[in-house]
Amino acid sequence: MAVDKRLLFLSGLFITLLIASNLMAVKFIAIGTVVLPAAVICYPLCFVASDLINEFYGFKTTKKVILFAFIFNALVVGLTALAVVLPPAPGYEHNEAFKTIFLSTPLILGASFLAFAVGGILNSYVFNKIRKKNKPLALRSVVSTFLGIIVDSFIFITLVCMFDTPFGELMLLVLWQVLAKIIVGIGLGTPLTLLTVKLHNKYQKYQANKRTPPTQNTPTTKTAPPTQEISPPETETTAQNTPPPENHP
Repeated sequence: MAVDKRLLFLSGLFITLLIASNLMAVKFIAIGTVVLPAAVICYPLCFVASDLINEFYGFKTTKKVILFAFIFNALVVGLTALAVVLPPAPGYEHNEAFKTIFLSTPLILGASFLAFAVGGILNSYVFNKIRKKNKPLALRSVVSTFLGIIVDSFIFITLVCMFDTPFGELMLLVLWQVLAKIIVGIGLGTPLTLLTVKLHNKYQKYQANKRTPPTQNTPTTKTAPPTQEISPPETETTAQNTPPPENHP
C-alpha cells in the first residue's frame, strides 16, 4: 500500500500548529498597547495547512484531518491533566505554576474546538465552493481565510474572556486578534500557499517528464524499388523429339 507522504506532512503540520496554538494561548502578549494571545504567532497558519489539504485532496479529506487533529488535541490535554494530578517530587518548586498553565488548557481546548469547528470548517467550505467556480487560488485563499478568522476569533475570545472582561474590552480584543491573524494568515499565509502550490505543480511536471521516455527519431529506411523478374529465354526444342519429315519420291 502506497503512503501519501504529502498528505502525511500536511496533516502533521496542521495537527502540530493546532496543538501548539492551544498551549501558547495560555499566555497573553503585549504589542505596544495591544494585548493578544501568544497563539496568534502560529494559529493562523492552521488555515494555510487546511487550504493546502483542501486544494490537493478536497473538502472531505480536510474534514477528516480536522477531526483527527482534535482527537490528538484531546489526548494531549488528557495527558497533561494526568501530569497535573500526579504528586510532585520532593523539592520540585514549580508545581503550582504547572497547575496554573495546564489546568486552564481544558477551557482553552473547549473554546478552540468550537471556534475552529465553526471557523475551520467554514474556511474549508468556502474555499471548496469558490474552487468549484474555477476562481484563482489567491481569491480562494484570501476570502476563505478572512471569513474563517473572523468567526474563529469571535467565538474563541468570547468564550475564554467573557467571564472577567467587560464587553467593550472584549470586542476590542476580538478586533485586535482579527487584525493580527489577518496579517499572519493572509499577509504571510496566502503568499506561502501560492508558493507551495506553484512549487508542487512544477515538481509534478518534472516527475511526469522524468517518467515519460523521450521520443527517439528512428531513421527512415529507404525501400528499394521492386525488382522485375527476368524470365529465362525460351529454349528451342531439340529436333530429336520431332520425327524427321518423310521424303516422298
